[in-house]
Amino acid sequence: MATRTINNLTTIEPVETTIPDTVLEQAALDLQAKELVTDESSFYHGMPVTIAQELTDIGGDVKRMHLESLYQIGEKLAQAKAKLHEYKKSGWNQWVEEYTTVSRVYADQAIDVYEMGKNATNLLHTGLSNTTLIKMAKPSTPETARLQIAALAESGEKVDGKTVDTIIKTAKEAESVNAKKADIQKEIRDLELKREGATTLRKKAIDKSIAQKQTELESITQVKPVAEVDSAAVAVTAWQKRAAKIVLDVKTLFEEMPDGANKQEVIKNLESQLRQAKK
Repeated sequence: MATRTINNLTTIEPVETTIPDTVLEQAALDLQAKELVTDESSFYHGMPVTIAQELTDIGGDVKRMHLESLYQIGEKLAQAKAKLHEYKKSGWNQWVEEYTTVSRVYADQAIDVYEMGKNATNLLHTGLSNTTLIKMAKPSTPETARLQIAALAESGEKVDGKTVDTIIKTAKEAESVNAKKADIQKEIRDLELKREGATTLRKKAIDKSIAQKQTELESITQVKPVAEVDSAAVAVTAWQKRAAKIVLDVKTLFEEMPDGANKQEVIKNLESQLRQAKK
């Protein structure tokens, strides 16, 4: 509290305070640790909070080191492959097998992860497993799938193998549908060009073909792959879970707010952030 004197009378005024980001981050970690030991389905159920938090931190460190090693191995192998190809167009598989301790398949996967991570190093800090990163980095994986998986991970949602496989399958189906639509549209344009110099009788045949192609195109446009619906549901569920957790965290934060903290100021800041998010 602050004081000031007016006409020889001392008044007490509330001090406007805000909670530092570091305090909020630590509070969030404490809440997570408490959830770990109180949730009966959790591996850490019944353990002391400090032990659960320490084990969680160690596990996170090991996972990060593992991911970073994959990325670093990929970087070194990419350098070796580029240098080798300066002098020899073949021999990569032989070099990997004879001069490294990794398999050719692993070498190619590590290079793919490195190439993907060069422009998205944040992926190494999202909690995604090596298996997921390898699946994402495959040349056959659509960019839309990579972005969706990364968005889920960055939102704090746990991304399991089934979810990853569904998202990638959906994206590939969408690419296949779009490619088929593009082919049909090209066929229609080609038919329209042929029609311009055709005889009357020939025009009727071409018009019939165009109508058939347009019907085929409309049927493709109207059909929505089942997997795409599932993928959208996965994204919505992830958002709902994250929103529910945020609400619970804020509620607990207010319940544990120490004396002297300005609750109204915190609420005001939260409301401001929500208004910004809606724009």
